[in-house]
Amino acid sequence: LASQGKYEEAMPYYVEALEGNRRVLGDEHPSTLWSINSMGDLLFRQGKYDEAMPYYVEALEGKRRVLGDEHPSTLSSISNMGLLLSDLGKYDEAMPYCVEDLETTRRVLGDEHPDTLGSINNMVTLLVQQGAHEKAGPLALECYALNVMVYGNDHQETIDAIDLLIKLHDAWHEVEPDAGHDAKADEYRQLLEAIEAKKAETTEPAAP
Repeated sequence: LASQGKYEEAMPYYVEALEGNRRVLGDEHPSTLWSINSMGDLLFRQGKYDEAMPYYVEALEGKRRVLGDEHPSTLSSISNMGLLLSDLGKYDEAMPYCVEDLETTRRVLGDEHPDTLGSINNMVTLLVQQGAHEKAGPLALECYALNVMVYGNDHQETIDAIDLLIKLHDAWHEVEPDAGHDAKADEYRQLLEAIEAKKAETTEPAAP
């Protein structure tokens, strides 16, 4: 139901699962922690950030205690906290979570793991929101290069990485209008157009 966007219909099932897990398994069982995090996710998807926060906090604290700081599920919760705080406009508070997530994910999973690519993307997005374009630039390029290596030139993840480069240079152009960032953004737009055109050619039905 949640995947279909039917959040209100999904909520009673999330509540029942969480209450049952707490009662039967206890607050710190991995399944309970997963349900706590899922409740936060459901509220987050609805834009109910303040309501999602206590679930994300409880899930993260429990995972750190039960699973450890470097468990992939803990890293996912660290990432969630960074994204939530970022969406609340609390960029300075979000930064330590994004830094921990990226550094630990690189160390534990490696540079080419999908979770690491997602962490780099999140860091770039946060830096752009903060106006830290100089710091965001190398990471955005790394994100694009790694996505090409892992997924290929025309995968959606690669397209998203190119789109992030466009957003970076558009934002950079606003503060440094004479530094050529508008041309750089246009270069990446042309790259996107070429990828989309190539994809359209390969999906056209064969002539009868």
